[in-house]
Amino acid sequence: MEKGYAIITGADGGMGMKITHALARKGYNIIMAYHNPALAFALCNRLKKTSGNDRIEVRPLDLSSLASVEQFTSRLLEQGVPVSRLINNAGILTTHSRQTIDGLETLVSVNYVGPYLLTRRLIPLM
Repeated sequence: MEKGYAIITGADGGMGMKITHALARKGYNIIMAYHNPALAFALCNRLKKTSGNDRIEVRPLDLSSLASVEQFTSRLLEQGVPVSRLINNAGILTTHSRQTIDGLETLVSVNYVGPYLLTRRLIPLM
């Protein structure tokens, strides 16, 4: 039985990695959404080995960029990929304020606005 895709942000450590591993072991197709995909490939390969699931892929997603969220979701919408799990696990904690290219404070964009837009855009696939 096809379980659909599980999309996980922040799958690189702690709780995100545990969730990714658990869903991979249950047979889900996994999309690891990463700000820096190059760093994620080693972890992806390790998760494939330890979970026994080779249907894990890495796709770029920068939650501090609304254009990146639009690109990420547009590709999935074009492909008609069924999404059965969306784990918005990515987040940052900073002590200094920085603005994104969209004019938002970085913490607000990565922790709230980006995940909200990601979720809203993927609703048709859920």
